[in-house]
Amino acid sequence: MRISESLIDNKNILLFIINTLLSLLILFISYNIYISPDAIANIKLFSIISLIYFPLIITIWGLMTKELFNIYNIILLFSFVFYFGQPIAFLIDNNSGSYGVVTFTRISLEAINYSLLFIICSFTIIDFFVKAIYLLRKSLIVKSKNDYRIPMKYTGYILLLISIVPTMITFSSNILVALQGGYSDLFSSNIYTSSGFSGGYIRVLSNYLEPALLLLIISNIDNKKSRNKWILLSFIYILLNYFVGIRGQSTLYIISLILIYHYLIKKVTYKKLAFVSLFGVFFAVLLRYLATIRNISRQDKSLFQIVEDSWSQFINDSPLISTLYEFGQTLVSVGIVFEKTPDTIPYNYGFSYINSFFAMFPNLFWDVHPAVKSGSMDSIFSGFVTGYGGLGGSFISEAYYNFGLYSLAFMSIIGIFIAFLYTNIVKSASRKDLLVFFIFIYITKFILWYIRSETFSFWRNTLYYVLIPCCLVLIINSLLINSNKYKKRIF
Repeated sequence: MRISESLIDNKNILLFIINTLLSLLILFISYNIYISPDAIANIKLFSIISLIYFPLIITIWGLMTKELFNIYNIILLFSFVFYFGQPIAFLIDNNSGSYGVVTFTRISLEAINYSLLFIICSFTIIDFFVKAIYLLRKSLIVKSKNDYRIPMKYTGYILLLISIVPTMITFSSNILVALQGGYSDLFSSNIYTSSGFSGGYIRVLSNYLEPALLLLIISNIDNKKSRNKWILLSFIYILLNYFVGIRGQSTLYIISLILIYHYLIKKVTYKKLAFVSLFGVFFAVLLRYLATIRNISRQDKSLFQIVEDSWSQFINDSPLISTLYEFGQTLVSVGIVFEKTPDTIPYNYGFSYINSFFAMFPNLFWDVHPAVKSGSMDSIFSGFVTGYGGLGGSFISEAYYNFGLYSLAFMSIIGIFIAFLYTNIVKSASRKDLLVFFIFIYITKFILWYIRSETFSFWRNTLYYVLIPCCLVLIINSLLINSNKYKKRIF
């Protein structure tokens, strides 16, 4: 057994050395691309580099862990599409630049090239620390002392009761608004603008439906009938979300369900992974088509006319190119931050991270929440790009906005945290530590969103939808233990 483990360690050390040397080579080539004077050609070359680099580090991580399907590879895949989608679209079709970031006159080609180089540098550092921590087995392991299945079930039912009516109100409002005015009108609806922090109490309470369903699925993982019942309800919830155009939240919830299946029910084999990959491509194109539907004008049009017009527009835009363009818009948020910081907008020196902690407090004592009043990165930079709506964000652009070039050091923390996340998902699943598994699976959802967002809502979501449900589980468990002790004393 020790000989076998030693061979595995030696193999992983060799893979780690190969990975590090090839990453340094990629970094060297990327820098030489960046200093080349032909900015347009550079963008194409960065696209080719990304097509080599990301599959390389994904494959090596799969060989090290003996599973291609895992949380780190999902993070890498999402990052690849979000950050390099538009440059790859431009590589495939030069005309795609006419509506992409490449010819976006408000962002210079120099800023785009610098952004692409910085992104590759960031992932080189992240990847090094993820694999180094995994190899050294130095990640902190979180364990719970008890089997919390029963209190998890009770907590799931309580959160379901709390969230079901607000969810129905939210869906009915969103469906009505989406049918009448389109997706963009959702963000000016009463659900999003009512009192309370970030969308009002109805929206906050409705968001407890997801942790409720996950708690019920995980706690019933060995009861196939009950488990499938909650999975079915989850897919009804997902379909309703897609119907009104809320794609991101639903897609991340699907990934949570797949991870639960992979770690607690049955491993995703290479054959299944190939099927999932094909489905993922189809699904990505479908999401782009849904984006076309949600952005089409609905004025004086029947549902049939809306579908017909959106399909015509979707086909004319070229499905593959438009899908890459749609997902790759995160590069715009990175490019504009690199363009404007620090010459137009000064460095923030960590205040956006401090601000994210203040966002945990509900809006009970102020007319305008201090976290909102001081402004998110999205609200500060989106005005340079668009006159309406938000720009989105990126953990890379937020780090640069705060610390400039020194933010590369922050990427080591990201790498250490991803290794911590991966290790605890795997370990908690193997020992059926279901409460810990729930914690890290649901945090994974926020981490995946963080790729194209900022920390503004990260800690608040973690507090409200992970820590509060877990505290409720622990309280119910304590009550059940005390109740059993009391019964024993009586009888």
